[in-house]
Parts: sequence; structure tokens; C-alpha cells
Amino acid sequence: MNTRKQPYDASSLKLTTGATWRKARLMVMVRFIQDKIGASTEQLQSLMMAREGLKFRTTSEYLQELHMGGYIELQDDGLWHTTDRIVEFFR
Repeated sequence: MNTRKQPYDASSLKLTTGATWRKARLMVMVRFIQDKIGASTEQLQSLMMAREGLKFRTTSEYLQELHMGGYIELQDDGLWHTTDRIVEFFR
């Protein structure tokens, strides 16, 4: 049995509150977008459902919050991309 944690798995972190879980999940999404050099809403919803058990609606709400915060943007290719402001997110 493979017990190795997946690279996009917030459950591998030591988290104690809802806020830390939320932040970790947002970081998973942002890292995925960066690693793939863009990701669709559907790709992110599938990732978060498989890894974290999140509903598609919750993932969409997270995307909206990241977008409104200026950390990601939906570009002409239909994919979410990180902005230069993302550096602030990881502080």
C-alpha cells in the first residue's frame, strides 16, 4: 500500500482550526495553478474533490475569493493564472 502523501494534499499538514484548513486548501489550489501554468475551473474542482472532499460549489467560492483578492485571474485561454500579487499570499 502506498502511504506517500500526494503533492496537492492539505491533509498532510498539521492543521488545527477551520481557518488553517481553509488557508491550506487555498494554497493547494494556487500551487496547482502555478505548477500547471494555468488550470481550468473544472480541473480545480476535480482536484479538490479528490484530494480534500470539497464540493464543486465550495471550490468555486474559493476561486472567486482568490480572484477578488487579486491573486488569480481568468485569462483568454479559459484558464486561471496567478498574478504578481500571489507572493503576498504565501507570507
